[in-house]
Amino acid sequence: MTTGRANVLVTVKLVEGDTNPYVSLFDRAVSPHANLRYFSWRSALMENHDIVHFQWPEYVFRGGTRFRRTIKGMLGFLFLTKIALQRTPVVYTVHNRAPHEPPRFIERALMHYFNRLVTVCIYLNEDPDNDPTRGVVLLHGRYDATGELITENAGPTTVVTFGLIRPYKGIEQLISAFAEIQGEEFRLHIAGQPSDALYGQKIKELAAEDRRIFVQLEYIPEETLERIINDARLVVLPYTRLYNSGAVILALGLATPVLVPDSGSTATLSAEVGNGWVNRYKGKIQGRDIALALAVRPDHALPDFARREWDSIGLCHANLYSVAVTAAKSSKGRRQSRILVRRAAENDPMVSDHSTFNVPRNAASRKDHADVKP
Repeated sequence: MTTGRANVLVTVKLVEGDTNPYVSLFDRAVSPHANLRYFSWRSALMENHDIVHFQWPEYVFRGGTRFRRTIKGMLGFLFLTKIALQRTPVVYTVHNRAPHEPPRFIERALMHYFNRLVTVCIYLNEDPDNDPTRGVVLLHGRYDATGELITENAGPTTVVTFGLIRPYKGIEQLISAFAEIQGEEFRLHIAGQPSDALYGQKIKELAAEDRRIFVQLEYIPEETLERIINDARLVVLPYTRLYNSGAVILALGLATPVLVPDSGSTATLSAEVGNGWVNRYKGKIQGRDIALALAVRPDHALPDFARREWDSIGLCHANLYSVAVTAAKSSKGRRQSRILVRRAAENDPMVSDHSTFNVPRNAASRKDHADVKP
């Protein structure tokens, strides 16, 4: 479907050695098909783009001090107004339904403005609550291991939680639940950098009550983290809210089953990858949830990630850019653009085959969509 390379501003920075792994993999997959430029305020305000692709938009507008919040608020307002006046299509990858930390007034106002400008959302999972009128599903791509995978682990029964250690991730509840499990053969490894020193100290003090818990509160290099995950029998991610998680995809890619809260997105992921890989619990995590997950053995040596290959995901992004640009030129407003983009995506075999979420809802709508030229 792609008719030319779109010039795309992506609202994150690509810095070697200091970039979210998702961004690096996204760049590798999409850059052969589109001209990607990564965010700076100069580029945002002074240059023109065919597409603006927002990833984690809250960080564009967020500042750590009152002065920075004010400056970024003014710049953010100018940026969004430029997008609105130039009718630039906006693609929004929905990593989270809401920011993990409550937004302040300026950020909240700019996010409201931003949401009105979105042409198409990209959902990274098949949560039943995703709005099909707003976007399409392009699944979170897989993370490939840099070393050899261990698919059978004969070592200690180690449970791991990892990532940036933040309050919403439920680490305190995990420590409490782990204490309910009896047996010296069990280990809990908490690995990752805390969001602030005080919270890190709180986690250390709670963990000190159980000698089976090993706390490693620091930045973990990629290869070391892979080894920690692959050596574990189970990764537990007891988030207080979970819509999408790169940590889940990383753990599964390293052949380690996960235990996560039950939600629409985790239920569809469980059905996708095969029995035994995604274990779920309801309510507050308990020791018995961990014990039950440890007793489960997956049906296959590796989860099914057939739809999460980055080459096809990159092409789907390029096709979506193309139809968004075409729709912006032929429509009278953003609402009409959204409809045209969704219909064109449904008629694109690569996008529609990627997920059943992307196909027309019924035969009548399929005929209607076929009459629309993207």
